[in-house]
Amino acid sequence: MFQVPLTFCYDFGGLADKHRATVMHEFAANGAEHLVLTCTLINQILAGAPFAAKLKQEMKSAGLTFVDAHSPFGEYSDLNCPGFSFPPHSRTDGRSDTLPPRRSHDRRTGQRMTI
Repeated sequence: MFQVPLTFCYDFGGLADKHRATVMHEFAANGAEHLVLTCTLINQILAGAPFAAKLKQEMKSAGLTFVDAHSPFGEYSDLNCPGFSFPPHSRTDGRSDTLPPRRSHDRRTGQRMTI
């Protein structure tokens, strides 16, 4: 049977940088192997390259890995919210953005369908 890795999500946003490695080691000491790369951490990586190297070293030191991630731009840009009505961004027509319908194929018949 396929084993799905268990990941733990922790909001590092309110935590001082000097405590991040300690929290990671606590997760590892309690049996965790994987953490979620949260939008807070992704935004810090995007803000400056030195942070990515530091975070990689902290994770390696704790014996942890990232196997999944959240959206770097917050809840309105998450890809797992099909049909969710987004607040207007830069549209000039005043309409709210929505995700377009996904297109797929029916595996049995091979016909295109909209989900």
